Amino acid sequence: MDRRRKVVLGLALIASDQYLNVLGDDSDGDSDEDLNNALVCMQATLRLRGESEKPVRNEEFFELTIPRYSDSQFRQHFRLTRTTYQNLEHMLGPALDGHEILTGRPRIEVRKQLMSVLWLLATPDSYRSVADRFDMGKSILHDSFQRVILALVGEAHTIIRWPTGPTLQRVKARFSRIGVLPNVIGAIDGSYIQIPRPKVDGQFYNTRKNFYAVTLQAVCDADLFFTDCFAGHPGSVPDVRVFRNSDLWATVQNNLLQYFPEDEYIIGDKAYPVLSWCIPPFINRGILTEKQKRFNTALSSMRQVIERAFALLKGRFRRLKYLDMQRIDIIPQTILACCVLHNVCLLGMDEDNDDFLREGLENNQAVDVNNDPVPIQEVPFHPAGAAKRNHLVNIVAQHHARNMGQ
Repeated sequence: MDRRRKVVLGLALIASDQYLNVLGDDSDGDSDEDLNNALVCMQATLRLRGESEKPVRNEEFFELTIPRYSDSQFRQHFRLTRTTYQNLEHMLGPALDGHEILTGRPRIEVRKQLMSVLWLLATPDSYRSVADRFDMGKSILHDSFQRVILALVGEAHTIIRWPTGPTLQRVKARFSRIGVLPNVIGAIDGSYIQIPRPKVDGQFYNTRKNFYAVTLQAVCDADLFFTDCFAGHPGSVPDVRVFRNSDLWATVQNNLLQYFPEDEYIIGDKAYPVLSWCIPPFINRGILTEKQKRFNTALSSMRQVIERAFALLKGRFRRLKYLDMQRIDIIPQTILACCVLHNVCLLGMDEDNDDFLREGLENNQAVDVNNDPVPIQEVPFHPAGAAKRNHLVNIVAQHHARNMGQ
C-alpha cells in the first residue's frame, strides 16, 4: 500500500475504531476502490459522531423552572417584578414576534427572547451559559439580544421624556421637597460604563483611572427617573465636552423655552458650565465665602439623586458594571436600552429598590466620573448663569438665616 493511501485509509479506520488490522497490512494489493471505501467510511463515521455530540442544553429551565419561581425569586433573578415583566412583554411583543420567519431560522417565542436577554443584562453570565440555560444556540441568543436591544431603543422616545406641562410642575414640587433651591427640574452627571479595550482607537477610551469606558450622560428627576440620556463618547472625553456635543445641548440652544418655560434649570457638578439653565457649584480655590459654601452644600444634597439613579441602574442591570462587548456600535444602544428598562421599572411603582441601589452604590464608588479632576479652563462661564447662581446663593443664605432665628 502506498504511503498516501495508507495514511488516508488509516485515518478513516481510526475514526471507525478498525485501524489495528489495516495498519498492520503491508500488502500492495490496494486499489482506488479501497481508497474510496475508506473515505466514505470516514465521512459516515464522523457524521454519526457529530450527531452524537450535539450540544446538550437545559431543556426544562425555561419551560418548567421559571414558571415555578416565587415572585421574590423571579425578581431576584430578572431584577424586575412579574408585573413589570408582563408590561414589558406587552410593549415589545410586536417588535419581537415573527422575525425568524424572514431569516429562515427556527422561530423563537417572544417570551424566551425577552427573558434570555433580561437574564444577560441582569447578570455577568457568559453568552454560552445563558444560551445553555434557555436551550438556545449561541448565535440565536446573539440575534435575540440585538433584536431586544433595538426594540427597547425604539421605545426610548416614549419612556425617557423631558417633563412638560403638569409633569414639569410635579417634578419641580418633588425637588422642592428634597432641597432649598427653587425651580430645579433635573440633575445632570456623567458615569463611566467600563468596556474592554476597543480594537480601533482604543487609546481614546482610556480614562484617567486607567480603565476603558464610554460615558453615559443623563438627567434625572427627584424620583431617579431619567429624563434625558446620551451615551457613547469615549471615556477620555471630559464631561463638559460630552455635554456640549449632546442632543440636549443642541435642542436647548434651538428652543430654550420648550425645556425651561418658567426660568427652570438643572443642577450639575463642578465639571458643568455656569448657564442660565445649568447651575454647578462654585469651584473651591480656597477663597469661597460662607454663603458660597452653604450654596455648594445645598446644591450637592439635591444633586445626589443622579448619583443614586446611576447606582440603581448598575445595581439592577449588573452587566453595565463591565460591558464585555467588542462591537463599539452596539455599546451605546445597549446602555440606552438599560436606561429604558430602568424607567420602565420605576413606572411600575410596585417594588422596593433599596437592595439594587445599595449594590450599585458599592460598585459605583470605584468608577464615579465625579472623582476626576476638572480642567478649569475648559468649563464655560456665562454672565447670565453667574447672575442666576448669585441670586440662588442669597436664597440659600436667607433660608439659613431663618432657620438660625427659630
